Amino acid sequence: MLDVLKRLSVKIHGFRITVVEDSETQAFKLQVLLEEQGWEVCLFGTAEAALASLGDPRPDLILVDYNLPGIRGDEFCRRIRMNLNTRGIPLLMMTGSAPETAEIQSLDSGADGYVSKSESSDILLLRIRALLRESSATDAVLNTPDASFRRASILIIDDSPTCLASLSHELRNQGYQIKSAPNGRDGLREIEAQNFDCVLVDLVTLLRLRQAVLRSRWRIADRANYRDRDFAVRVWAEQR
Repeated sequence: MLDVLKRLSVKIHGFRITVVEDSETQAFKLQVLLEEQGWEVCLFGTAEAALASLGDPRPDLILVDYNLPGIRGDEFCRRIRMNLNTRGIPLLMMTGSAPETAEIQSLDSGADGYVSKSESSDILLLRIRALLRESSATDAVLNTPDASFRRASILIIDDSPTCLASLSHELRNQGYQIKSAPNGRDGLREIEAQNFDCVLVDLVTLLRLRQAVLRSRWRIADRANYRDRDFAVRVWAEQR
């Protein structure tokens, strides 16, 4: 009940917007502009600081600069989209690039839109309001008990050490939390012990323990802590 009242209080007084901008002058101008609309503003100079702060309550929209030090704006957007608790937050990219380039950069990163830094304040506000309306209508932000920022977790099951190491390395570089198992039985024990957002299973491994994997999948999916969550099993075939 307290959580519901807290969220309602935010909506009554205005939207909460996170601004990720490394220029203090630009960030201050944005803060003044947005607060004049009655919105609550949180400023961050780096993507790392913004990611660390994401929790409950989550922002209603994130306005992020493309050219940030450290993690750039496009990578920041990808990490937001990979996270189950934050992927529904509208993202508006600010960029100084040419319109054609900016659109490609924004769409490729998972942002909902872009605005050039050379555009007027009126255009910026129009785009923000449009995204806020869409978000309010669809209620896209997931409301889970664990509202802190959490990377999606993946379990990889493969009896090939080479494939296991290669795939684990690639997915870690993309920001996922990875656990691995060298065979189906160890994989089942990992599934019993921890909640995963996705399980990648080698086709050969799956065929060896097909019935056990399927029985375990449905049994675990019926547990209370999985009742309201998506549990996906992905299978890939490999030419050996």
